[in-house]
Amino acid sequence: MMFFIITTDVIGPTNAPYAFSTVGFVGGVLLYLVFGLAAYYGSFLLLNLYLRLDSTKYPIHTFGELFEVFFGKVGHYLVSLMQITQIIFIVGSNNIANAQSMTLLTQNRASGPICFIVSIIIWAVIGFVNSVPFRSLRKLSYISSLNVFLNIFVCFLSMGFIAHSPPNYAAASSTYGFTAPYAPIATTVLAPPGPLSNSVNGAMNMVFGWSGLMIFVEFMNEMRRPWEFWKSFTLAEGIVLFMYLLYGAYVYGLQGQYTLPVAYQGVSSYVWQSIGNGLSLWTYTMASVTYLNIGVKIIYWLLFEECFRGPPLMSTKGFFYWTALQAHCWILSFVIGTAIPQVQTIQALIGAAILLQFSYTFPPLMQFAFDVQADASKEDGVYSPVSGVQRYDSWWSASRWRRGLFGGGAKRVAYKWFNAVFFIAALATSGLGIWGSVETIIATFKTSAATSFGCTAPV
Repeated sequence: MMFFIITTDVIGPTNAPYAFSTVGFVGGVLLYLVFGLAAYYGSFLLLNLYLRLDSTKYPIHTFGELFEVFFGKVGHYLVSLMQITQIIFIVGSNNIANAQSMTLLTQNRASGPICFIVSIIIWAVIGFVNSVPFRSLRKLSYISSLNVFLNIFVCFLSMGFIAHSPPNYAAASSTYGFTAPYAPIATTVLAPPGPLSNSVNGAMNMVFGWSGLMIFVEFMNEMRRPWEFWKSFTLAEGIVLFMYLLYGAYVYGLQGQYTLPVAYQGVSSYVWQSIGNGLSLWTYTMASVTYLNIGVKIIYWLLFEECFRGPPLMSTKGFFYWTALQAHCWILSFVIGTAIPQVQTIQALIGAAILLQFSYTFPPLMQFAFDVQADASKEDGVYSPVSGVQRYDSWWSASRWRRGLFGGGAKRVAYKWFNAVFFIAALATSGLGIWGSVETIIATFKTSAATSFGCTAPV
């Protein structure tokens, strides 16, 4: 069950060719491998921490609750707010992608394509209708299995179409500002000439390949045997890495600088393009439904159960609150989709500012904090149900910090500081990504046909 839900969240390599077009073949392969292996390591860290800290008396439902163990209530609320924001932006980005597909599907109408903002409304409503019935991930997994196979089918189908079709020059002109006569298709081994921010933006789009780590804790919370979760994410992340590398390199090799952010829309044949657009409508919608299933649960647990002591989520009253929260989240995603109608640039920004933290920054930080606290407590007394733990010293003492940071033997010290360096490197990457994505957003809005709350689509 969890394999299908994980791959529903993360598989969708339609932006992989765009990432290759910004960093070249060598950069694309190397960066996907680095991001993939780092995310795989982070997945094991989350699993290890969850299995060590979850209990019947102190259950861990969300990523924020896991973070609270080390950094208190403030850390819990901060991480939960980041998580909810990230999910809303992902859903908004998926609505943009669906609206772009809708625009292309209706562009040959006598009255012209459907207004872009109307398309976003349509798919927000469809997403809401599909979200409300599923409060349990188990029920959602049956539909998610279809989504996985559709994603892979769309990839291979579009690869066949692209091999027998020139690039969609009209859409590339609308997106990037190209003008006729168009230059020959060109690819690069290394990063192509241009601003550094473009390459950084492409690299940040790669982070979305492993976005599922953000909701891994919530997945494990709903599993009967969470210790077997490693099998699901190993298989899922392996397939994701293979598909991203294959699809990204293949499409970029055939379309070069004309590669679109949503790759299957780069087919010039309208019939072939429509097939890919039609199938992808369902995959983007179900990915959004899965993300919001987790996002609304986080809001519900924080707001209704923890703050106001409201009814349980699975109760009859809980269903009405669940429906109201779903409606509010879909409305918010609509606002985001219409305010910033550039799917590739906004994805890079939120990937750098928020998503990268959940996949690469927070796991090693929490593991480092866990190991430091565990080693620092080795001189403390034995726990007593009556008196609790008698601490040998406090965190105001240098001796406790010495045990925590440098105790436990050479291998354990090396492991702790490896995670600390990993955390710092991820934080630096995040800062670089935020800068690059902001620069790219500014440049894209100068050349794109799309406007905030407008009828013109960015394709």
